[in-house]
Amino acid sequence: MYQGFIKPWIEHTRKELEFKRHTISEVLRHVGSLCNDDGTPDESAIRRLFEQLDSNGDNRISKSELKKLVTDIHIGDAEKAVTKLIQDLDINRDNEVSEEEFVDVFTSWINKILAKLLNQYLCLMETIKYLD
Repeated sequence: MYQGFIKPWIEHTRKELEFKRHTISEVLRHVGSLCNDDGTPDESAIRRLFEQLDSNGDNRISKSELKKLVTDIHIGDAEKAVTKLIQDLDINRDNEVSEEEFVDVFTSWINKILAKLLNQYLCLMETIKYLD
């Protein structure tokens, strides 16, 4: 059972998570700094990004508007990347991303990345202290 079902499922899930991480990382790298000088998420910069992506000005980002960003970044499978981003960004599952959903999710992504970086930094400092 493990070889026939569980192992392939685990491998598929791992690949999906890695693709999602890569997509989010590329989006954040492409859009530039969305942080304040103190490292906290810059809500006004995130809102400006939302306005840039909302090309028709309806205060919602559609799949086609998100696809333009993904295409500009040159992520391999654009359709898959858009689907993964919509899954994260569209909290209420109406197939569009409101400004509040966008700000909330981008803020969460940035905070998770900052927490991971801080953890890596602290681990490095402990290692250096140990080596001294």
